[in-house]
Amino acid sequence: MSKLEAGQVVVLYLAWDPAAPTFRTLSGDFGVFDLNGSDAEAVATTRSQTIAVSGLNAEDPAASGHGFRTTLGRLRAVAAPAR
Repeated sequence: MSKLEAGQVVVLYLAWDPAAPTFRTLSGDFGVFDLNGSDAEAVATTRSQTIAVSGLNAEDPAASGHGFRTTLGRLRAVAAPAR
């Protein structure tokens, strides 16, 4: 698991860990996205090099070793609650 530093701009997907009890990032680095920019077109890149959010990218990031990248707007759409 990579470390978070003060001042970094990131998106975190958190899951409740009742054993701790606390919140943890979802599946380690899979739940951490570094942002480059601030609007909906900002680039969000996962820190995980082994797993990715399926359905957003035709390239297989795990095979390419590039990780997963998308825009902040698309990342928000994935996280939006189902209606």
